[in-house]
Amino acid sequence: MKKPNTFIIGAPKCGTTSLAAWLDQHPDVFMSKPKEPHFFNTDSSHHHCVDLADYESLFQGSSSHKVVGEASVWYLVSDVAVRNILEYSPDAKFIVCLRNPVDACISLHDQKMFSGGENTANFLEAWHMQDARRSGQVKLPATCTDVKQLMYGESCRFGYLVGRVVKAVEDEKLHLVFLQDLKHDPLAQMRRLERFLDIKAFPFYDFMLVNPSKVRKSMVLARLHRLAALTKQKLRINFGVGLMARLNKWNQVERKREDIDLETREMLIAYFESDIREIEKLAGRDLSDWLI
Repeated sequence: MKKPNTFIIGAPKCGTTSLAAWLDQHPDVFMSKPKEPHFFNTDSSHHHCVDLADYESLFQGSSSHKVVGEASVWYLVSDVAVRNILEYSPDAKFIVCLRNPVDACISLHDQKMFSGGENTANFLEAWHMQDARRSGQVKLPATCTDVKQLMYGESCRFGYLVGRVVKAVEDEKLHLVFLQDLKHDPLAQMRRLERFLDIKAFPFYDFMLVNPSKVRKSMVLARLHRLAALTKQKLRINFGVGLMARLNKWNQVERKREDIDLETREMLIAYFESDIREIEKLAGRDLSDWLI
């Protein structure tokens, strides 16, 4: 086994699932299964792996690969994950996927509703509940593994979050990817990523869309599935008969996300404006279209 040396550390709902799947097609790359071990965010209760042996078992068979990686999107939000990764793998490279935080926080709320971790369907209501949830005035959903995942504003303050990474990681070991660029020209972005990772150009990528927007047919069934999954994780059960997985697959349908109203969008733009300006400085690009 080779230690992981490449980490896609976020951000949530910014194209990390697709990017990890595309990168995994490269013959010189080994990506963990599952995609998101969430081992190094030790300041959170949101984990797939809880000890080093479990974590490193995900990379069995990686010894012949130049790039060995994983993609845990909540590492970016964590206060300690990057530091823990560097202690474990000092030469690690980091990839951060970004998008307009206005769209990202709305998409994150949708995803939390879909996964069963959120029980307030109206985004604006959930947004205004953040302080009360953080302070404990409002009880968290039973299926929520970490209150930070319902802090939609803080989780999408990408300027601040990336700024912390910049201070901890050498420039040549940090690579930023923008979702809008992935959508516009995925091959060009993979060529940039190959150069960053120092691997040869791969001609056969299948740029399939992974993790599109979906909704549930039944939220009751969705929460039942999430509770079952959390119970298995706590008991460290690694097998099953597949019934819940089949029910979970049946209980979802793709859909186009509805646009938010202008007043809500203007409120979110005002909230994220300083962070968007910070991303412009860090990335050296004009993001004025994010403020419209």
